[in-house]
Amino acid sequence: MYNRTLFLRIWATVVGFLGLPVVLFTGGFSIGLVIVIIGGFFLSWPIYFVISYTGNSLVNSLMGLNRPAAKREKYQGEYQKAKNLMVTEKYGQALAVIEEVLEAEPDYGDALLLKAQILQRQGNTLQARKTARHLLRECKDDQINCRWAASLLEELNGFEQQGGVPRPSAGGEQ
Repeated sequence: MYNRTLFLRIWATVVGFLGLPVVLFTGGFSIGLVIVIIGGFFLSWPIYFVISYTGNSLVNSLMGLNRPAAKREKYQGEYQKAKNLMVTEKYGQALAVIEEVLEAEPDYGDALLLKAQILQRQGNTLQARKTARHLLRECKDDQINCRWAASLLEELNGFEQQGGVPRPSAGGEQ
């Protein structure tokens, strides 16, 4: 489907980009400017089709919105919400929130670590260990989360060797 607004924005950009030098060098309105306006119309069509067929991925790439940090920034609020729920010992709600984040961004190291910590506090050491191992396999450039996951895994292994008695909960949701 033809997106008139997108085309007009592209056309205005092309005309502005090409027309500004014409206006500056000719000293104002001239036949050159008319040619740029009409030529810009025809030059804008290939640009319009490239952008419309590549979707937002091209625009996002050009604007730097496909970088990993930008993706994670979208989920920072939900991550913080889950972290606050964990601190207030509302583990069930925290796990639900962090699962939504991981569904959208499965390789988000901070969220994987938080999920492992929530599971540990719930007393679900098997799932916590599984999540920590997954994080260790997935973390490449994220050395901080790798160290935290290794430390958590070490703690979980020591926890099982001591008989595996879960932490007492101070009235929090399980």
